[in-house]
Amino acid sequence: MIDLFGRYTRDRYESNRKVHSLQHVPPASTIFNYSAQERKEEVQGLSSLIKAVIRSVFSYQTYSQGNPYLFRKAVPSPRSIHPFFPVYLNKGHCYLYDSGKDEFAYLGFCPSNSRTTELVICSDMWRVCSIYGEFGFALCLLEAGHIMAALNLAFDIHGEKAEGAHFTFQKYNEAFNEASIKNGDDCYTFFSMLLKEDESSCKGEKLRNSVTVKKKYNYSNELSWLGIDLLLKEAKPKEIRVSPRNYPMIADLNDKWGKRNSMNTKFGLYSSGHPFPKESFQQFLRYLRKLTLSLPDYKLKLYVVIQSVEGFLEGGYKYTDGELELLDDKIQISSFSKGGEDFTNIPFLLAMSIESQEDDLERFIESHIQAAEIIHVLSVYFASGHSFSRPFKSLNDIYLQELFKTGMQEYFLYGCLFGHANIPVEYTLR
Repeated sequence: MIDLFGRYTRDRYESNRKVHSLQHVPPASTIFNYSAQERKEEVQGLSSLIKAVIRSVFSYQTYSQGNPYLFRKAVPSPRSIHPFFPVYLNKGHCYLYDSGKDEFAYLGFCPSNSRTTELVICSDMWRVCSIYGEFGFALCLLEAGHIMAALNLAFDIHGEKAEGAHFTFQKYNEAFNEASIKNGDDCYTFFSMLLKEDESSCKGEKLRNSVTVKKKYNYSNELSWLGIDLLLKEAKPKEIRVSPRNYPMIADLNDKWGKRNSMNTKFGLYSSGHPFPKESFQQFLRYLRKLTLSLPDYKLKLYVVIQSVEGFLEGGYKYTDGELELLDDKIQISSFSKGGEDFTNIPFLLAMSIESQEDDLERFIESHIQAAEIIHVLSVYFASGHSFSRPFKSLNDIYLQELFKTGMQEYFLYGCLFGHANIPVEYTLR
C-alpha cells in the first residue's frame, strides 16, 4: 500500500507520476458525437426541475476577459478543465447531459436500475491527469466535493432535497451496460445522488428513440499506464456513503449562486487591500460553525490566516467550534503557496487538514470530498458582486506544518482565499 496522504499532499511534487500521450485532450469539455439521423427529435420527458438543476451546475455560466481559462461553470475546476459529466436515471430511463452542446441525450433503458431515481456523476479523468499526473485523482475528488455541494444547494433553490450520495468508482459502461457510451470505457462513475421519483420523466421515451453516443477520444491506456485504474479498482468496494445534507440557510441563495466568483485570473488575485470588516468576518465564523455542526460525518481540522481583518491581529490561528486561537503572530505570506502566487493583499485565508494513518484510502476519499464541500458552501455564502473566494491546492505543506505546529500524521488537503476584488471580471453567458 502506498503512502496515500503523504504522496498526494506534502510529497506530491517529488513523487507524482506522469505519463505522456500524443492523443489530443479537448480543453473545454468531453466531446460526444451522435448519429445525425438519431438527433432529429429533442429529448422529451425530462422535467424542467431536473434540467434546471443539472444545467445550473454543469453548463457553462460565465466567461472572464483576460483569463487563460476563459469559460467557467458554477463549480471550480483545475484550469477550468471540468472533467465531470452527469447521467440522470429515472426508473431505468437514462439521460446524458452534454455541456459542450448544452443538450440532453436519451441513452436508453437500464432494467437493472428500474427501481431508483438517481443522478450519476461521471469523470473523464485523463483530461485532468494528462496535465497533473496521478495527482489528478486528488483534484478530481476535490471537484467531486464541489459538485456534490453545488447539487445540494441547487436542489435547495428549487425546493427539493437529495437523499445523500453514494461513491461508487465503477466504469460507467460496466455499471450501465444497456445505456453504454461507445468508446467510453475510460469514464468512471464517482458518485450518485438518490432522488425522489420524477413522475414527469420518461413519459414518451422509448427504447427505439435512444441515440448512439460515442466519446470522441478514449484514454483507457493512459489511465492504465498511470496506474489510476488500479487505485479506482481498490476504491470501488469501499461503499462510501454521504448522509443527506441540510446546510444552514444562506440568505438570498439564488442571487448568491450566480455571484460565486473564484477570480482565477492574473489580476484577480489582488484584493482591494482594505481591511475586511470585523462584523462580516465574525458572521463568516458563525456560519462556518453552523456548517460544520450540520455535517454528521465532520472530521477535518481548520486553520485561519489573517492578514487584514478589523479587530484581529495578523497571524495564524487554529479554528475550533467557532473560536480562534492565535498560534503564531509572525507569518510569511510569500511562503504559503508552492505555486508562487502573490497573496499579499488577501484579507484572510482558510486551510483544511486531517489526521490519519497513511494508507487509509476510505478516509483519504472522504476527507477530500468534505474539504471541497465545506469550501464550496462557504464560497456561495461569501458571494457578492465584488467578493471572491478562490480555492487552491498549491499549499506549502512544510511551511503550514511549522506555522500551525502540526504533527507528521496531520495532512493539509485544501485552502481557500477570501477577499474583495478591485474590478468585476466575469460576465454571464445566461
